[in-house]
Amino acid sequence: MKKISCRNKQFQLKLNLTCGQSFRWRCVDENLLIGVFSHRVWLLYQKEHCINYKVLACPHWSATSSNLPGKRKQSLTINDIRSLSSLSGHLNKLSHRKCNCGEAEQALLEDYLQINVCWSDLLSEWILKDKRFLKTGNSSQGIHVLRQDPVETLISFLCSVNNSIYRIVPLVEKLCNQFGDKLFECEGKILHDFPDLQTLSRDENIPKLRNLGFGYRAEFIVKCAKKVLNNGGEKWMMSLRSDNYETASEKLVQLPGVGHKVADCVCLMALDKPEAVPVDTHVRQIANRDYAYKVAAKSLTPNAYRQIGDFFRSIWGKHAGWAQAELFVGEINVKPETYSFHVHQSKAKKKKMHT
Repeated sequence: MKKISCRNKQFQLKLNLTCGQSFRWRCVDENLLIGVFSHRVWLLYQKEHCINYKVLACPHWSATSSNLPGKRKQSLTINDIRSLSSLSGHLNKLSHRKCNCGEAEQALLEDYLQINVCWSDLLSEWILKDKRFLKTGNSSQGIHVLRQDPVETLISFLCSVNNSIYRIVPLVEKLCNQFGDKLFECEGKILHDFPDLQTLSRDENIPKLRNLGFGYRAEFIVKCAKKVLNNGGEKWMMSLRSDNYETASEKLVQLPGVGHKVADCVCLMALDKPEAVPVDTHVRQIANRDYAYKVAAKSLTPNAYRQIGDFFRSIWGKHAGWAQAELFVGEINVKPETYSFHVHQSKAKKKKMHT
């Protein structure tokens, strides 16, 4: 495996990837995760001073059964995956790559994890501005806001409307399984790429999504994908990174199904707007409980939403969204099984286990 330098006290890999920012990561073991981003399947393993990584599949190459000498009738096993987490593991189980994608992958991973942002400097800045961080400094989580693909982030957070992380994770997986290209297989569990806009924008997908449990979100997903395509597709979404926060947010809320919270999630996690503060019930509770900030409106109106965000921006400054993420993670309680790597078992295996 290759590695990038990263102290675990500055960046907790598992926590960052399973706290509701991204929904494509699964835990194989305590510090070993497998997931999909940038059209690749990644294996990440955290050690004290580094993160070991290996790309298991990309669109030009995959680690399926056909690439494994002597294992042509089965895919990789969980034990194969675990063995790769060690620098002395059985790396010969994977074939040599036939593309040049690997040349840019370290930069891709560092960019995705935003490793180059010095979290301890941000914490020091917040402590000067906010006594709460002075009290919680020693127990802070080291949360980095991930820099994700704008289209994937937009569609994923459309699934989050009036939803919990426990339900969002399987919904996003169903979306990818139904409409994304197959990338990788491990003991019957198949990992798929995130579907493209052209695929998602088809009207016939609405009943399919409803049958998968998306409910009213099904129509939003299809209509939003269609609108983004009309605006210029992936290039238009990427262009929002060059807009200021207010402009990008205003453009996003014009999309079907996108409210201010979803827009802020996309701005913060995909469009380089660290001042964006996604406000949900947890953040509103923090404002009320810990900062004595009272919201007059019973419901979170657009005006009340903006006022809460401005309140936190006035305290925390340009990286207010990162500070919010730190406190948000302290509020939520993600069930361990939500991000676990469930291995498909054949009926024969299940029967044997019960006998």
